Amino acid sequence: MDESVDYREPDSWPRIAELLARTPPVPSSSADVHHCPPDWSWQPRIPDFDLWLVFDGRGHGRLNDRLDLRLEAGSLLVLRPGDHGTIGHDPSRPLSVLSCHFSFTDPVTGEPVQPDPRLLPRRSQLVPERGLLTGTFRHLVRAVHDPSPLRTVDARARLLEVLAEIYRQDALAQGVPAGTLSPQLADAIDLIRAAPETRHSLAATAAAVGVSTRQLSSLFSRQLHTTFRDYLVESRLDRARSLLTETTMTIHQIARALGYSDPFLFSRQFRSRYGLPPSHYRSAP
Repeated sequence: MDESVDYREPDSWPRIAELLARTPPVPSSSADVHHCPPDWSWQPRIPDFDLWLVFDGRGHGRLNDRLDLRLEAGSLLVLRPGDHGTIGHDPSRPLSVLSCHFSFTDPVTGEPVQPDPRLLPRRSQLVPERGLLTGTFRHLVRAVHDPSPLRTVDARARLLEVLAEIYRQDALAQGVPAGTLSPQLADAIDLIRAAPETRHSLAATAAAVGVSTRQLSSLFSRQLHTTFRDYLVESRLDRARSLLTETTMTIHQIARALGYSDPFLFSRQFRSRYGLPPSHYRSAP
């Protein structure tokens, strides 16, 4: 059995995040786009991790003497150190793939570390929504070979993006919500946080993002565990906290700037949210 992460476990996402933060993945210089010739075949023996995303063609293979592979556009392999096998393809429909070798590393020594296999994505999966992953993977390959001084930083950031998307797609393929906001809710949040002083209505916001009021209210409840109204207040108070610490505006000026006609209401809400009145929050160390 392919030991991998069980997204149904309640602590799976925090543990994945901890893995990526504590043992940061680092790409090697071996990252490329491969258009395999008709007579191509591959017998991998993997010394590190290797991401392998098919974007065209048809192939087949066997991995570790137990995992049969059927490869097509959207097929993803997350090969691990020690993996071996044989992979071939249909000469009339040769494979085209994106690949990148990488290691999880100790941040102090820079040495490769072997993570718990129960925190890794499946070795083989068919990505249901491959557009974003393919585009991000191409940016990763380019970053690895970019000669600019920031190449290393950029390539590591791109690899994190690729891995995050792989985890999301792996979870979705297994029928588990991936913990990301719906596009409509993300758009609503952008509208609210861009203008926290505005008295946004549920109806107008729902219309702006293309859903019904009932749907938008449900999205706030299910994905953010709050109400639309409470999120409006929270966004204003978050902005107030920034203004208190980053400007010399008075408390009354901040209250007016955030659409409060009653500064005492602003102070009550702020104290309820942060445990201190605005004046004390500003002076707190």
